[in-house]
Amino acid sequence: MVRILVDARCVRSGRTGVGYYTEEILRVLDDLTGTDEIAALNLTPEEWVPPLKNIRVLPTVMDYESHPMGELWENIILPRITRQGGYDVFWGPAFLIPWVKISALKAATIHDMMAFMMPHCYSKLFAAYMRFVIRRALHTSDMIVCDSACVAADIARAFPRLKRPVHVVHPGVSDFFHAADDSQVDKDAICELPAILVIGAGNPLKNTAFAERISKRLRQDGIAHRFIVVGNHEGPPKADHIEHVSWQTRADMRRLYQTSTLFMMPSLYEGFGMPALEAMACGCPVAAARSGSLPEVGGAAALYFNLDNETDCARVIAGLLRSPERLARMRKDGFARAAEFSWHDSARRLLDLFHSHVAAKTTGQAES
Repeated sequence: MVRILVDARCVRSGRTGVGYYTEEILRVLDDLTGTDEIAALNLTPEEWVPPLKNIRVLPTVMDYESHPMGELWENIILPRITRQGGYDVFWGPAFLIPWVKISALKAATIHDMMAFMMPHCYSKLFAAYMRFVIRRALHTSDMIVCDSACVAADIARAFPRLKRPVHVVHPGVSDFFHAADDSQVDKDAICELPAILVIGAGNPLKNTAFAERISKRLRQDGIAHRFIVVGNHEGPPKADHIEHVSWQTRADMRRLYQTSTLFMMPSLYEGFGMPALEAMACGCPVAAARSGSLPEVGGAAALYFNLDNETDCARVIAGLLRSPERLARMRKDGFARAAEFSWHDSARRLLDLFHSHVAAKTTGQAES
């Protein structure tokens, strides 16, 4: 039996991708616990709907966004919780772990290295904070997990002297994202014009301005289309065919994926790129930048473009929109690609990793 404590404070109202990642993993572990005992620290236990069956949710009031009290709690109170609970492993799925030595083995998941690769996309203070906490996590963890081979390579470049191995565990894609059957299709959301969907307005890393320039070129080439941009917008749309949409619920995003002709992802960097898989799972073909982990995630099912050649990108996407046969083939390939990423496999690999390290520690203590 292995006793595991998870920092699940990122599973909260308005949670981001890391919060959904943590929730998906824990819901699978809830069914895989067997003889293991798992507990999850959480700020809002009411967020777990439906509630977990086998994993204990431990309420806490200390938010990791509280500074410096959050850091003090993680390095003074949390080690005491771990020791008193007799836990074998502490897992920080949002890379936050105690920097001090604790009684349990420490595992940290690093989702991206944007603070090192693209620090100019953050404020100077936030970039410095992120580099500090990631560096501490890498140097004090017993197990380092990351979402992609791309992130593992970025860690190796930034920390060539790091002695700990880095384990790649791909996230999965939720069953929540799927193609709509005829009864679920919102007829009012579909029109005869092809629709290009982009997300991330307001985030410089998502590079939505690039997609808007491609859209302008497509219009100049005579390809009429809708251009839907989701995110935090400033100012009115720059053209009549551009539709500004604020950040949406998961259900709304699923509908947008299901009713769009093409999902475009021109990100400067992605540690994984979950939206690409979500779009594929909903039957929306994907065109993505040849950057970060996107080629690793999309595989042969996606169309790729270079961010330094807008003319070529517009030409390639124009050819795609003019080819219903190719779009249909990409839709089919996308379903198959998304099916390769399973949260069950992700959780199983993590659990196996925890077990192997606890066994190695136990063997070492027995031999000594």
